[in-house]
Amino acid sequence: MDLIHSDEAFSISWYDPDHKIVLAHIHTHWNWDDADKLFSKMDEIFLSFTHDAYSVYVFDHGANIFPEGKSALQNMRKHLAVDPPNLRLVLVVNSGKVVETILQIVFSAYRLLDTSSKFRFVRTLGQALQAIAEYEAQHPYSAALHISDPH
Repeated sequence: MDLIHSDEAFSISWYDPDHKIVLAHIHTHWNWDDADKLFSKMDEIFLSFTHDAYSVYVFDHGANIFPEGKSALQNMRKHLAVDPPNLRLVLVVNSGKVVETILQIVFSAYRLLDTSSKFRFVRTLGQALQAIAEYEAQHPYSAALHISDPH
């Protein structure tokens, strides 16, 4: 994996040698400030792409925290409204039910249904890779990925 960015709370790297899967690995029990930093970095990365790609967010410890204050939901809305044209899917691994529920509420409240259709919530990295493979099989206009889980 080629490292793109790293700090105390998370790292971002290429998962595959073809640079089609960006893996955001959340190492700590994060807070909403960490989330804002991560989403800002991922927005920056995906807006620079000229090829189709996928983002996978892997939580080591889940993320069952409630947003605090108005800015947390507004920041989430801001990032979810950024919809890079080359971002095909967003896979969220082991986030916990609270985060999944909050995202669904934000999608619905802010009418971000096009964006929400890109999201998949799964329990393992293997399930995320399978979801990407299934997407590729259903969307032949995207280059086929041959992904294996090295773990």
